[in-house]
Parts: sequence; C-alpha cells; structure tokens
Amino acid sequence: MTVTIRAATACDAAAIASLLAQLGYPRSDVSTAQLLAAAQKQLDQIVLVASENDVVIGFAALTYFYYFHTDQRLARLSSLAVDETMRSHGMGEALLNAAERWARDNHCQVLELASNIKRVDAHRFYERLAYNKTGWRLWKAIPQ
Repeated sequence: MTVTIRAATACDAAAIASLLAQLGYPRSDVSTAQLLAAAQKQLDQIVLVASENDVVIGFAALTYFYYFHTDQRLARLSSLAVDETMRSHGMGEALLNAAERWARDNHCQVLELASNIKRVDAHRFYERLAYNKTGWRLWKAIPQ
C-alpha cells in the first residue's frame, strides 16, 4: 500500500468534509473549500492529505505561532482524521510524521494537539507515538 502525503488542494474539499463528518463535525463541501482557500493564503498554516491511488483517506490541519510566556514557536495540530475503513493501517502515523516534519521545517520546538475527552482510542494512538498529557484544555463558547 503506497500512501502519498501532500498539501491539500481545493479538489480535496469533499473528501475532507466527509472525514470531518466521520469525526462528528459535519460541514459542507463549499465551507470546507473556503477553509482550505483561507489556509492556503497563510504561511503559518497547512492542510495535508494522505491519499492512496489518488483517493484521499486522511488529513491533518496545522498552524504555528509563538507562545508568549516561553518565546517558543509552537505548531498545533488542529485536526487529524483518517477514514474509518483505513484506521489502524499506519495512515494516522504517516500524517503525524508529516506534521512533525512540517513543524520542524517551520522552526517549531513543540507540536501540540487537543483531543476530545471521549476519543480514548485516539489518546492511546498519540501516547504510543510519544505524545504526553501536559495539562487541561478548557473551552467556553463566546456568544456572538
């Protein structure tokens, strides 16, 4: 099985929208295409896709910024999804390795991520790949 990891293009919007829906974040192909277009205009962001035989089977979205209190450049993995039929075949690890290379290439000292508390299998996956729990992530919706 040969997997290719590359930067996402507008043509990947439908596949990424489908993967987001599998995670419980439904969004339209159009809104996903708009997010991809916005990310492509930013030097501090990238969306990567994993494909096999030109079929997208996973994606990762990243951004980087500076932590004010440590003066470290930090990469944040904001999304990672692999098609549910392709999980446990090394696709997630390949995407994570590509994310780490992107972070390194962009002079980041840390790659962090957040994972929903209910995604126990995902937590085991990240811990197996040497990601450590270092704190709590708290969330509050801001009324508009």
